[in-house]
Amino acid sequence: MFSINRPDKIWNKLSVTAKEVGGIPNSSEDMKQAHAAAIETYIENNVGLKQDGDYGEMVFQRTLEDWARFDINNRTKHDASISSGLALMACNRNKYKPLANRTTKYMNLGIKRYDNTGFLSKIQK
Repeated sequence: MFSINRPDKIWNKLSVTAKEVGGIPNSSEDMKQAHAAAIETYIENNVGLKQDGDYGEMVFQRTLEDWARFDINNRTKHDASISSGLALMACNRNKYKPLANRTTKYMNLGIKRYDNTGFLSKIQK
């Protein structure tokens, strides 16, 4: 059994159980939408006729059929869609990584900039 750590949360913000066990809870609406979007993006980019005129491949026929019947509101009968969508999310986990709030503060270090044209350097303002 393999369980990936949550890509949508910062490691320090996870509970002790979530750190130990890992996994992504599929009950939240955000995760349902992200899961469906991962499958949709993969299909658009890699299955069938692509924008460059080339054809993409998907060798798992039953997974394709499961994707065609997949209903986001009734997901219990679609194991192939659930597992493949979670695998796609794991492969692209950088898309779900939360951005840390960064604040930048101007700090005057007293370093001057100089204009070195001519014979004498002059402090730039």
